[in-house]
Amino acid sequence: MDELWERKTELLYNLDRIRRSGVELTDVVTFFLKHQHTVTQNTELSELVADFLHEKLQVGRSIQYDRSMRQTFGRFMKTVGEDRVIGTITPQLVTDYVYRVHKHTSPTTKRNLLRNLSVLFNFAVKKEKLEKNPVEKIDRPTVPFSKPHVLSPSDFEKLLRLCVRNKWHDRLAVFVLVGFCGIRVEESSRLLWSNLHLHKGIVEVSAEIAKKAAFRNNVIPPNAMSWLRLIEDKRRTGPSSVPIGFGNFGQPSNEQKFLIGKTASVIRSVPTDSPQKYSPLVT
Repeated sequence: MDELWERKTELLYNLDRIRRSGVELTDVVTFFLKHQHTVTQNTELSELVADFLHEKLQVGRSIQYDRSMRQTFGRFMKTVGEDRVIGTITPQLVTDYVYRVHKHTSPTTKRNLLRNLSVLFNFAVKKEKLEKNPVEKIDRPTVPFSKPHVLSPSDFEKLLRLCVRNKWHDRLAVFVLVGFCGIRVEESSRLLWSNLHLHKGIVEVSAEIAKKAAFRNNVIPPNAMSWLRLIEDKRRTGPSSVPIGFGNFGQPSNEQKFLIGKTASVIRSVPTDSPQKYSPLVT
């Protein structure tokens, strides 16, 4: 009662305001309690992205994951506004961003965009910054099936020999690592020659390089060893270590990455039990 008396003026003033709107006090209180989460959690998009990336690095996600997500969310923020309050991001806004802004991209790219944005907004829901994920009910694009092109072992050998004849040591190294050693395309362009231990027969893939931030050693089979011995870089340690496949040219250009990606996607389909894959190299 004491509190009611002390706040009498405030109560009477607000009751008068409510009465003019034709609603009851109980309705106002009910509405506020239902929506107080939205009212109190006016997180900006840039803040949500920063929190998300910080937590993912904290729990061990790779630098590559951070870089990829940072680029994806950066483009989204540039379009919708980094200071936009996340509670105002609607399914229609995300739909327009994916299907109109990126209308010339492939269905796979659109699907990946929706997946990454959904991960971000699920994080917001988990942290109680949003009630619902605005991406949840957006239809995903249909990705048409395309029959993979299979490169025969003999054709793959011709490809490698072509690299040797033309002294394309950069491409040869990447093709061998991806085709024989189970190295992902993205990983191959980040490996250094110091990561290859030819005397032990392994490729050391550090957590910083690995896609899932998990250290592993990949075995180098005999045939791959023979190819790598042909182009072995002697600069093993120190600042002179360079990315495999790019010699003195430093980091790969977008054009080089494209070429490597297209060819490596083909050589991944070489049958793992093919005799050419593990037969001794004939020079």
